[in-house]
Amino acid sequence: MRGFTKRRMHLKGIVATEAFKTLCRFKNPMHFTRNRKMTLAILVLTVLFRKGRSLKVELKDFAAKFKSPIISKVAYHKQRMKLNPLCYYELFRYCARLFYKSSSNIKTFKEHLILACDGGDLNVPSTPENIEIFHNSSKRQSRPRPQAGISCLFDVLNRQICDAMITEGKISERSSALLHIKKRRNNRYTQGCIFI
Repeated sequence: MRGFTKRRMHLKGIVATEAFKTLCRFKNPMHFTRNRKMTLAILVLTVLFRKGRSLKVELKDFAAKFKSPIISKVAYHKQRMKLNPLCYYELFRYCARLFYKSSSNIKTFKEHLILACDGGDLNVPSTPENIEIFHNSSKRQSRPRPQAGISCLFDVLNRQICDAMITEGKISERSSALLHIKKRRNNRYTQGCIFI
């Protein structure tokens, strides 16, 4: 990943801000106020650096790589339950803005970015909470099956995701593309774009 070390340092900086800590507090404003073995920064970074192995191995490797204390799986899960998942979307948006602000060698086609939009449907586990959030997309007589709509705006030449979203239920790709275009026009780092 290009400039990964520099971006990691920027991520540590934004995670330490009070505004980000406030966003991360999911249900209780007192979460992440005490100094613990697993700080908010460590918690957020462990999720970002997971590689799909067992959690015990992941936590041990993370502790060795970043010289942080080893955390038990129970403590990790307890802290994850307190974390607002929207904090990762905010980190994603921050990294996308940072890429276009700090990169001096952004590839363009006739001074325009080439942006592609694609979307699809995603089956989510059939739990009462998911059915409430994503609604039932199955036929009348079959058991309930919640589905989410996913969409992504991708910078083709720079291989960078500019925007992504998950919606409740199925979504039309055209309407999601229009939402991406509208968001893109509202961004401060906008330059000439060709949408495909």
